[in-house]
Amino acid sequence: MTKRLLAALGALVIVLELAAPAAWAKGHRRGHGGSSGYECGAACDSCGGYNYQYQTAYREEERTVYRMVPQTEERTITETVLVPKTYTEKREVTSYRPVTNYVTRTFTVQKCEWQEQEQTRTIVVPVNKWVEKTVTVSVPRVSQEKRTYTVQVPRVTQETREATVTVYRQVPAVETRHVTCYEPVAVAPACGGCGGCCTALRPVTKTVQVNVVRCVPATETRQYTVNVCHYVAEERECTVPVCRYVQEERTVKVCQTSYQEQTQTYTVRVPVSRPVQVEQKVAVCKMVPETRTIEVPVTRCEQESRERTIQVTTCKCVAEKVRVRVPYTVCVKVPCPAPACGSGCN
Repeated sequence: MTKRLLAALGALVIVLELAAPAAWAKGHRRGHGGSSGYECGAACDSCGGYNYQYQTAYREEERTVYRMVPQTEERTITETVLVPKTYTEKREVTSYRPVTNYVTRTFTVQKCEWQEQEQTRTIVVPVNKWVEKTVTVSVPRVSQEKRTYTVQVPRVTQETREATVTVYRQVPAVETRHVTCYEPVAVAPACGGCGGCCTALRPVTKTVQVNVVRCVPATETRQYTVNVCHYVAEERECTVPVCRYVQEERTVKVCQTSYQEQTQTYTVRVPVSRPVQVEQKVAVCKMVPETRTIEVPVTRCEQESRERTIQVTTCKCVAEKVRVRVPYTVCVKVPCPAPACGSGCN
């Protein structure tokens, strides 16, 4: 907040000092003190007279400027921090320890024994016999035959055709166009009668004739030659092989299979199970609770005050003397120019 207030005061002092010459010039618009009876900037009304005009001059003045100068200094501050510390505490914990004991137990199991037994089975035995049979088969017979077929033969002829096309021709023409340009023009001075002349650029629109080339479409009929393909039917002869099947009777020997049943006796081993009492030691596990004391690390955060040095930057308002060029307005006596009429003055 202090920095903003000092900056605003410095800007206000500079604005007041720059506005002082303009106020002084406003109060001296009429001559030197206003008692001579003439007005500065008036036009000449007689031959050989004088005119008074305003002119801008500069003078050096000493002014005071306020600036904010940063200053850095070291300061020692005290801060509170949390420091972790580790302690060892004794605590009692209960855990379960497995204890294994062996116990004799009686189990009933099935014991497998093998016994031999005679069994009877009926099987089917194949019996093969060769027998003569008369069969009818199809025997292929190939013969050459002449056949007539029709094919399409292409015939190409040339034809003349007409087509209408659009052609663009270039035709010269004259067009009227408006062109805007800028020309210098003498205007009244904005300074309030300094006696000189000022020049400004004024837009001027002119009409000019431009030679252009236009593309004019035209329709023409042109002839062109195209190849036209026609198909003509022709008959041709060719010799092709023709296969026909003829039925014939033949005698062949075939294997005829028949099946006969036979009875067989064989000895097999059959499993037979019986219950048997068996004693066996098994492991029995029990969980026994135990209480013991252990040491565990415990971390706690404790507050501590510490001092450290930091860099602090502050801004200080410093007054400085500077010399600046200040414009001001003076009234100067200027002789009037000679009259343009060519006759003498009374």
